[in-house]
Amino acid sequence: MRRLATFAFAALASLSAHAAEIAVAQYGTTTSAMPWAVALEKGYLKEFGTDITAIRASSGGSADIRNMIAGGLAYAESAPGAVLAAVQNGADVRIVNECVHTNANDVWVTLPNSDVKSLSDIKGKRLGYTTPQSTSELLDHLLVAKLGLKNSDVKYISAGPFGAELTALQAGGLDVASIAEPLYTLNAGTYRALGWARDTLEAFPATIGVVPTEIAKTKPDLIRGIILAHRKAVEFMISNRQESADIIARVYKLQPDVIKTVLDGLIDHPSKGGVTYFGFGDIRAEGMDRLIAGLKSINALDSEVPWRSLVDQSFLPDDLKRPL
Repeated sequence: MRRLATFAFAALASLSAHAAEIAVAQYGTTTSAMPWAVALEKGYLKEFGTDITAIRASSGGSADIRNMIAGGLAYAESAPGAVLAAVQNGADVRIVNECVHTNANDVWVTLPNSDVKSLSDIKGKRLGYTTPQSTSELLDHLLVAKLGLKNSDVKYISAGPFGAELTALQAGGLDVASIAEPLYTLNAGTYRALGWARDTLEAFPATIGVVPTEIAKTKPDLIRGIILAHRKAVEFMISNRQESADIIARVYKLQPDVIKTVLDGLIDHPSKGGVTYFGFGDIRAEGMDRLIAGLKSINALDSEVPWRSLVDQSFLPDDLKRPL
């Protein structure tokens, strides 16, 4: 009830205006947020008529939605599970686009001298993930099911953030860690990749775009502009890898060659079924259904969420509208 009241109060506070920024999960850290660095630097947000001049980063989860609502922001990019949990707790939002279609940046790793030679060797091993009900926990469970194993065939261990997972792996507390780019490329040669989520599991969305319902009603052109700016940034990244890497590296405080390697991996290696990592905005029902079933299986959602009723595709270009 407290969370419900918090969202309701914040929603009332946000109706008056929106700030000239948007909320993006882990901007400056994760690969999913990279297009926004390009959109800002290349002036695409201004080109498409928005007044957005900054990105408000958050730690992910419900923080993205809280930042949007409490801060009077017009838009947030967040993990679908966080959005649906926020809706269950009273957030009045609409899903307007899908930003990242897959979890292609996730990889299972071990130490170079480990007796785990492939993912098929994980039976009886200690399998790490970040925090309970996280995407990394979901990926671990989906992997075990994909291999035809039972949950009791492995020992799941919540080890904390990706860096803490690697520390546990080095210390002998884990046999396999689940991490994501750009951390893997930053540690090239230190860990041995056992398999990528993109090659192993069916695709489901990593992030979606949401807006307060009031903003959807009153500022439709702003929302369309934000979506178009993101799409153009993704198109630029695909066609101009090095310049994109240079732009992103400045925001992420990493070397351009690291970012370029990460971009090449994400863009050139789609997930199973040919699903690309960075999305243009189209919402893919099959992936969302697959994700929700997975989240329920690890108790990350406590009930069915009629997500289709939250979707408003009116802000998408006609070529991106999909049957749901």
